[in-house]
Amino acid sequence: MIKKGSLFTYEYHIKDHLGNVRVTFEDLNNNGNITSNEIKSRNDYYSFGMEWNNRWELSDTISPENLKRYNGKELFSEMNLGHYAYGKRFFDTVLGRFVCTDPISDQFPSLSTYNYASNNPILNIDLHGLQGVNVVAEKIAGNDDEGYIRTATEGTREHSPFTAGVIDATFAVLDYIGLNSIDNAFFGKQKTSVHEKVAAILPVLFNTKGNADEGAKSASKATVKLRESAKTGQEAHRQIQSELKTQGAEIEQSVQLKDRVVRKDAIMPDGTKIIIKPNTPSGKGQHQGEND
Repeated sequence: MIKKGSLFTYEYHIKDHLGNVRVTFEDLNNNGNITSNEIKSRNDYYSFGMEWNNRWELSDTISPENLKRYNGKELFSEMNLGHYAYGKRFFDTVLGRFVCTDPISDQFPSLSTYNYASNNPILNIDLHGLQGVNVVAEKIAGNDDEGYIRTATEGTREHSPFTAGVIDATFAVLDYIGLNSIDNAFFGKQKTSVHEKVAAILPVLFNTKGNADEGAKSASKATVKLRESAKTGQEAHRQIQSELKTQGAEIEQSVQLKDRVVRKDAIMPDGTKIIIKPNTPSGKGQHQGEND
C-alpha cells in the first residue's frame, strides 16, 4: 500500500520462484483488468541480483520508489552502495557476496563465510543472511505452521529478523534430522494413519534422514507381521479355551482381589485361575495357573 497525496492505494507485485519482484502494478479503477498505464515498474536481474535490461518504471513510481526487489528484500541506496537488507547481513549484488561474515558459518565449513545462497542463486535464496535454502524443492522455511515445530511467522520476519533467523535455523535443523516429520504426523492439522506415523518415526530411529518411502515400506511389513501374529495367537487362544471348557472350566471370568477386579481367561473346577499365553516367549502355547 502506498500513499498518493491524502489517499492510499494498493500496489501489487508479480514475483518469480525466488521471490524476486519482477512487475509492480495497480488496479486504479478496480475492474480486475490491468492496462499498460497501470503497470508501474519492471525489473530484470542477473543471477546474483544485479539489475539489467534497464530497469523500467513510470515517473510517478519514483516517489515513493518501490525498494523491495531482489528476493523481495529491501534495497538500501544510501551512499549509492545498493545493498539489500537480509535481516542478519547486507548483500552486495555486484560482488554476489555478503559484506560481512556468516554468524553460523561453522555449520557450513565447505563454503565461504561471505557466500550467498550456497553459491547457487538459481535454485536457492539465502534465509535471512544465514543459510542457503532450496526454494525449487519447496524446502523454504516459512511454509510449516503445523504441530509444535514451526517456522517463524511473517510478522516475526518483518519486525524481528534476527529472532526469525534463529527460529528458522532451529526449524531447519529439526527438519533435517526428521523430528519435524514426526511432529507433523502426530500433531499436524491433517489426520494421519498409523502407517504414516510409523513411517515418520522409523527414519529417525534408523538414521535414514527422512526416507519416507523406506519408512512406509518397513511400517507396512511390520504391521502385516503383527496382524498375522495376532491372528495366530487369537486362534490358539480360542482352541485352548475350548479344550479347558470340556474339562469343566468357566471361561472369561472376573475375579475380585483385595484392591481391584481382574479378568481370568478360565477358572478350573478346583478353583485354579488360568491365564492363557499362546505363542509368546513366556507361554509358548502353554497355559499358566495362578492361585490367589
